[in-house]
Amino acid sequence: SHRAVLRVEGLAMLLRVVVCVAVATGLEAPVVYRRGRPSDEAAITWRLAREMMNPLGIEARNFEVATVEDRTVGFGQVRGLGDGKYELASLYVEPSFRGRGLGSVVVERLLERHREAGLDVDDVFLLTLRRTIPFYERLGFVVVDPPAEMKVEVALGTILTTLLGASLVCMRATAAVVA
Repeated sequence: SHRAVLRVEGLAMLLRVVVCVAVATGLEAPVVYRRGRPSDEAAITWRLAREMMNPLGIEARNFEVATVEDRTVGFGQVRGLGDGKYELASLYVEPSFRGRGLGSVVVERLLERHREAGLDVDDVFLLTLRRTIPFYERLGFVVVDPPAEMKVEVALGTILTTLLGASLVCMRATAAVVA
């Protein structure tokens, strides 16, 4: 029918716009964001270990994955800490895809999922290197003292980052977090 043709033409136009934006930003193909799958776990664990990030507690259902032509180019997760607190963790974007907004979209999609589950974003914390504070501040996070539920990870992370000549900070999502 006429409506179906208009709908198909509209979708085709939208796809052309997405491809044009992807090409204009230097991406070969559009970025596709999806929930993590069990088949992602080994690759995510390997990448996190290689980047000296915490590779423990990986559960695909907690992840948002960014792909280009079925190649994983970024990911992140929100995982439970206990006592109604959560951690935004394991945020990674392949070096050749950094600076294009993929990490921001992964964070935004994870926090939107958190909200859709009926949870407040201000119960989401993260540990990061001091040099990445501006990235998270743009997304509505603020530096805070870590909650008790992160005590072990803070202790281990502080040792590792100190050995690497960096420093670790804890941040918390606020009501101003990107929606």
